Amino acid sequence: MATEQSPVGGDKSYQANADLRAKQYLIVKLLSTFKVDVCSAAGDLGIGVLQNDPDINQAAQVRAEPGSKTKVISDGTTPIAVGDWVGTNAVGKAIKKVLATDWVLGQAESASSAVDVVITVRLLPGHPAL
Repeated sequence: MATEQSPVGGDKSYQANADLRAKQYLIVKLLSTFKVDVCSAAGDLGIGVLQNDPDINQAAQVRAEPGSKTKVISDGTTPIAVGDWVGTNAVGKAIKKVLATDWVLGQAESASSAVDVVITVRLLPGHPAL
C-alpha cells in the first residue's frame, strides 16, 4: 500500500472559511479571501487536501505540494483505478476525471469502487486530465 508523504516544505496553512471539523481528507479550494473551504462544484479547482479538522477561522492544514501523496475520500459513483486522474465532485470527494477540460487534483495510487473509501493520490493540482 502506498504511504502518505509530504516533501520538504510540508503542508500549507490557511484559515478555514467554515466549520471543517468533519471534512478531513476532502479536497479544498482557495477563496478570494485567501481562506479555504471544501470544493462545492465538480468544476472547482482544488488546491489540495485538508489534513486536519479545523473549526471556522482556525488553521487549516492543506497538503498541496505537487508530487506529494495524500489520503483522499472517494465519492464511489464511478470506480477509480490506480493511475486514474482524479479531481473533486460537488462535495470535495475524489472522482475520476476524464476530459481534457477537467481540473484534476492528481493521480490515484490506490483504487476505489465504493462510497467514502480512503484512497492515496499523488498530487498534481491544476493538471488537466489527459
